[in-house]
Amino acid sequence: MFFLPLALLFLGGEYIITQGLQKSNYNFYKEWNEITKGKVNADVIINGSSRAWVHVSPKILDSVLKVNAYNLGFNDLEFRAQYHKFQEYLMYNAPPKIVVQTLDVFSLKSRDYLFDPAQYLPFFTHPSVRKCTQHSSLFSKVDFYLPLIRYFKYRSIAKLGVKEFFSPSTHPNTRYKGYKGLDRTWTTKVPQDTNMFHQEKVIPIAKYNIQLLDRFLKECQQQKIKVVLVYPPEFIDGQSHHINRREVMKIYQSLAKKYKVKLLDYSQDEISHQKQLFYNVQHLNRKGAETFSKKLALDIQKLIN
Repeated sequence: MFFLPLALLFLGGEYIITQGLQKSNYNFYKEWNEITKGKVNADVIINGSSRAWVHVSPKILDSVLKVNAYNLGFNDLEFRAQYHKFQEYLMYNAPPKIVVQTLDVFSLKSRDYLFDPAQYLPFFTHPSVRKCTQHSSLFSKVDFYLPLIRYFKYRSIAKLGVKEFFSPSTHPNTRYKGYKGLDRTWTTKVPQDTNMFHQEKVIPIAKYNIQLLDRFLKECQQQKIKVVLVYPPEFIDGQSHHINRREVMKIYQSLAKKYKVKLLDYSQDEISHQKQLFYNVQHLNRKGAETFSKKLALDIQKLIN
């Protein structure tokens, strides 16, 4: 009899917190909840890391291409996480006509950690989210199979879930269709800022990420989804930091050739030479992002006309 009240407490807590977060528009939950409730259904999906969500404006793409675009980009540099988020999108929304998949020198990097792990917590029962998170050392098997346990390490998020369940709040909407231009100026030194460069000189390339990118391109081809691979601008002075950068680029070029998709590489574009358009080596500020988005939209227009 002792276990029954405890089980009810855990099940009830799981339900209240998870349901509360799935109703919330706080931070990253807004985009996740739009996706999982099937509210997006875009013609054009922008997929990728932070170099997607701070670089590509759906508003500009909508205006130039006369489409409904949405940016799935989020703070996770590894392609594996980006792939599974796109699968989550397809589970609840109609397939897009075009996917703009952004790439960078870190997309194929191997690692077992997750950026912003709290964003996944309300969706642990979803197969794509489980596949994305189960490799991470941040979570153990009990987090996946026992209710409520995973929230113990994220108490502030658990409190938010309870609050949102009983009294939903309206949080400031800081993104437009997944995109947010950042009004920042240059803040880092190149290449001494080791945090920006994730410290290593040689990027560890994971075979599984190459295979997953191959699979992604194959699946899109089978579903008749047009893919445009995009390497956004990257400040020119930082490009020599990673000594195997060319190896990474050759992999992208090889896969683009294999599936006959366009690879738009802006790493040598004039934007990449203009420091005032960046706030660090990898990221454009708002002015840079909007300049790039206009150029990208026109280049995509040439591909689809």
